[in-house]
Amino acid sequence: MSTSRDTPEARDQRIPLPAPADWSTGFEQRQTAETQLPYEEYTGALEISPNDTQQYRLIRLPNNMVALCVRNDDVVQSSACLSMLAGSMANPPEFLGMAHFCEHLLTMGSKKYPKEKEYSQYITSNAGYSNAETTMYDTKYFFKVSDKAFEGALDRFAQIFIDPLFDANSIDRELNSVQSEFQGYKTNDTWRTFM
Repeated sequence: MSTSRDTPEARDQRIPLPAPADWSTGFEQRQTAETQLPYEEYTGALEISPNDTQQYRLIRLPNNMVALCVRNDDVVQSSACLSMLAGSMANPPEFLGMAHFCEHLLTMGSKKYPKEKEYSQYITSNAGYSNAETTMYDTKYFFKVSDKAFEGALDRFAQIFIDPLFDANSIDRELNSVQSEFQGYKTNDTWRTFM
C-alpha cells in the first residue's frame, strides 16, 4: 500500500539538490583540432589563486556536460574524474543501495571493451590507480595513469558511461561486495555517528 509520503514527488522533495548554476553566458563555440567536433569554452574570468601555476579551461560538451581541464607541466601522470548528481539519497526506498551497486557494476565492462576487468587492468598496467565513491548526493569515478596512456584510459573510462554492459555474471559478486562494505560500516563508530 502506498501513502502520499511514498510518491515520487514526495521523495524528490526529501532530496535537497544544489541549485543549477547559470551556464547560459560566457561560453563561445569551438571545435576540436583533429575531428572538428563542437564544444563550448568559457571565456570569462575563472577565480584562481595567484599562487597557482596550473592552466585551466572550462568547457561544455554538446550533451551539456561541463568539464574543467587542468594542465600542469610538472607532473608525469594525468587524471580524470566524473561526478554525477546521483547518490544514496536518490535510491528508491524499495532499492536501498542501488546507487552504490551501480557504482560497482558500471566498471565491469562496456560494449567497446567487453572484457570484465579491461578498464582496471589498463589503468594498473600503466602505473595508474582508479576508484569510485558514492556519497549522499553524488557518485564520483576517478583515475590517474601515466601521461602516455591517458588517451586510452580516458576512452575506456568514457565507455563505461556511454555503453555499460551491466553483465549478469557480475551481479551476484558485486551485490555481495556492496553488502560486505555495508556490514563493515555498521560497526564503525565514525559511520554510525554519521548515520
